[in-house]
Amino acid sequence: AQWIEKKVDSLSDYFSKANGEDLDNDLNNKTKSIGDWRIAIKEAYWDGLSMTVTQEYRLSKKEILSAAKANLEDYDYIQDLITSYTFDFYRTLRVCERLNVDPGTALRLAKLAYHHNPNILISLSQKYPDIDPHIITLAAVGYPSSPDAFLASVRKRKAEKRPDAPRVDIGIGGKYSEFWQIIKEKNLKSEVLRRRLLTPDQLTMLENHFEGGSKVKKIPPEVLCKLTIAVAWLS
Repeated sequence: AQWIEKKVDSLSDYFSKANGEDLDNDLNNKTKSIGDWRIAIKEAYWDGLSMTVTQEYRLSKKEILSAAKANLEDYDYIQDLITSYTFDFYRTLRVCERLNVDPGTALRLAKLAYHHNPNILISLSQKYPDIDPHIITLAAVGYPSSPDAFLASVRKRKAEKRPDAPRVDIGIGGKYSEFWQIIKEKNLKSEVLRRRLLTPDQLTMLENHFEGGSKVKKIPPEVLCKLTIAVAWLS
């Protein structure tokens, strides 16, 4: 416990600069406003650990991995699982700090420690040096199971150099209303759904927010992330 507290303290310079809105912790599209960065880290840590154990349990349900089932009944194995996740969670945050990833996005990536190596952003950046670092981060967060497939598609579209493709600023804090206009003006809604870049509910949420009479109070960060990815992929 003391080791963990010490490591959290070492992140103070990185996280104390963020405001509560930047540290929204969205699990299953449920956004919780968190004002204290220590609480934000704790919430993200437990969310990610819960997902890690859930994944292990799902694997144990498969007959071909009967050994995994036995492992979940082994106290030492569970302890090792928690320790491994904790190290990877912390290392992911440290890498994000070095790469100037905003703290809120760093927490969402750290929760995916069961999917990613802590150096995922570095390895993807080395593999796709021609792609904007922010897009690489969005791919790792939004498509944890297949960031390579997404980035390869972005690279392919970029190589096509389509003359009619709109110019899109994909910087941090991007202009989401402009992104939505691109989806609308290019009639890309059906393509977004076909490629499962956004769910029907998420697309409706964005439409109500940008066009409807009643504004959605707050769009979950995951949905904004996927909106950005959709524009980068299809434009």
